Amino acid sequence: MSVENPTGLHNYPVTRTCMILTAVVPFLMAVTNDKYIFLAQYDPFINQYHQYYRFFIYQFCAVNESDVMLLLLLWYDYRHVERLFGSYKYINVILLTLIYTTGILSLLNVAVNVLFPAIIWNKLPTGTLPTVLALFHFYKQYTPQLYEVNLSLSQPWFGKSSNSSFRWTINNQVFLNITIILLLLNQGLVGIGCGLICWIIGIFMEKGLLPGVDNWRLPFLRHVSHLDTPLSGSSRYRMIQSQQQTTELDALNGIQGENVHPDDEAPDEPERSLGVQFLDTFRR
Repeated sequence: MSVENPTGLHNYPVTRTCMILTAVVPFLMAVTNDKYIFLAQYDPFINQYHQYYRFFIYQFCAVNESDVMLLLLLWYDYRHVERLFGSYKYINVILLTLIYTTGILSLLNVAVNVLFPAIIWNKLPTGTLPTVLALFHFYKQYTPQLYEVNLSLSQPWFGKSSNSSFRWTINNQVFLNITIILLLLNQGLVGIGCGLICWIIGIFMEKGLLPGVDNWRLPFLRHVSHLDTPLSGSSRYRMIQSQQQTTELDALNGIQGENVHPDDEAPDEPERSLGVQFLDTFRR
């Protein structure tokens, strides 16, 4: 498999769907002025009003527009994971991650507020930040580093005669790391704390401590044609063309084999010229 991803989203149906939902749902909620529905705050929505449904829907809409843009960039970068896993496995991993992060964060939020009322953990992050942070481990685990760049910066507090310098090593994933940091900082301490928890959830899922990554699949998506193979569209096209060429060659060889009769055996002696045959007649 090539390390470079094809441009565009034509070969990534799951990534395309996630990006569309990430952009369309906040837009519709902004038009209808219903973004408050996706705020998962323990006080007053959970503690007083008992609106527990907020625990199940808070990841479906990002309240801040800047979060929407950062999430779109991250989903686009994660298309390499879809190419590696295949669309069918990738969508199952996303849904399983959504279930784990939603359930664990909701239970922890209720437990902390009940057991330690003095500790203020009033709200959960909005948007798919928990799911994206859990998938961040899968991206790091399965995406190779294409290059590394060593930056050597002179430190201004040393004298000019000193050879001391500050070295910083970056790779091709530096822009993804910066986007993750901006997404966490954009939601404050809640985003940083929940992001760390969800990153650990992703590690547990990949290591098998949280089961389901290798064997849990949605049965009603199994027979969808564009979700059943990890190959990209161009790779799938080349594979189909190769299969067609192989079939045509086999058919041609079969036709040639039918034209060869079993009685047509190769002669025991090489063919003799006309002069040799004439002399052999008089010798006999």
